Amino acid sequence: MIQKKSQKPKLFFIPHYVGGLRYFEKLLPFLEDKYEVRFLILFVHKGTYTEMRDYCREQGLAYDLVPPPSDASPSKFPVFSFIRELVYYKKKIINFLSDQQIRKIISVNDSGIWIGYLMVEANRRDIDTAVLQWALAYEGQREKPLKITAHWRRILYGLIKPIYVLFKKFVVYLILRVYQGKGVPGSGMAKRLGVINQQAFRFFKKQGVSIEKMTVVGYLDFHLAESKKQQLDVDKTARKKAAEAFGLNLGKKQIVIFTSAYNSRVVNILDDDGQYQFYENIIKTIRVIFPKESHDILIKPHPIERPELYRPLEKFGVKIFARLADNFTLVYFADLYIADSSTANLIPIAMGKKVIFINFFRLPLVEKSAPYFGIKRFVTKRDEFLTLLQKHKKGNLDYQYQAGEEIITKNS
Repeated sequence: MIQKKSQKPKLFFIPHYVGGLRYFEKLLPFLEDKYEVRFLILFVHKGTYTEMRDYCREQGLAYDLVPPPSDASPSKFPVFSFIRELVYYKKKIINFLSDQQIRKIISVNDSGIWIGYLMVEANRRDIDTAVLQWALAYEGQREKPLKITAHWRRILYGLIKPIYVLFKKFVVYLILRVYQGKGVPGSGMAKRLGVINQQAFRFFKKQGVSIEKMTVVGYLDFHLAESKKQQLDVDKTARKKAAEAFGLNLGKKQIVIFTSAYNSRVVNILDDDGQYQFYENIIKTIRVIFPKESHDILIKPHPIERPELYRPLEKFGVKIFARLADNFTLVYFADLYIADSSTANLIPIAMGKKVIFINFFRLPLVEKSAPYFGIKRFVTKRDEFLTLLQKHKKGNLDYQYQAGEEIITKNS
């Protein structure tokens, strides 16, 4: 781990995957004069621990690790591995919190067994604990398409799950002396919750989070989007350099697509082949209206995706960008932006871009995000998509969103 000597009080960010880590990273210039800012990477984020650790190393970010147990070979009995991890985690967190210089801990959430315990112990030591909303949150966000399951499996699951949950609570409480279930950000033991806008304030209030705990702090991406637009609008040299850095041909117009991982465990309605085919069909539809000669298509994969999946699309005049490419620059050069319910939608909205929002699978978790972006409608059919593309070509595509101060927080 990187160690830097400092007399400043320490502020720790606790991300859960590289997307949240990168958002916290953008806050560093505003905090480093006052705090020694570090990242705490926890092994309990098992699918993302290694990527977050490696990102911190590559970017030269200060960080501490709670690594997996050295004897973490899988047990034949998962419950023994779980107990071992609880005992190990408790010891590591107590040791971590013994650092007298720690003044603040800011996380993406404060609920669940692992982060909940850390927050409780930090509060006992009078450390200021907070949750900072960095991504969109709304009702129905966790709704998944129903899986077809055998009737006997559903019955068995319904009988076994309550017993398992009760046993798990007993084990956790026996070892950690506290049990914090899963919930929305702010529903746990953190002292404060910073939310991005008034829409989020009302959502979290409805979810039972105390209004005394919440503050509308805004969203740094609003500020960064506006700043990027202002900078590149007036500085032709900077605009040219930014385009060259991304390999963009300013003799053409750019159509920017931010993908969503329908093949991930979050949605899980496609396999990798289906995911590729889905976006190939979108590209082919776009090419009916906008040929290679006049428009480049830029694809920005979601941070949890593999860009290599989309490489075959290059034959259609598509440029594939790294998962961690700068969103603000990409969106700035967009003549048209296309996505579903990605939190990144707030960037083109803040920049006043022309957008087409898609929901071809008619997923409730996408449709229910509309009021939280100010989206007027999602396109669900190919002919609707073609109509909007044709309108954009003619220059009469209406704005597909209406975002006022309820959504775009001023002075973020």
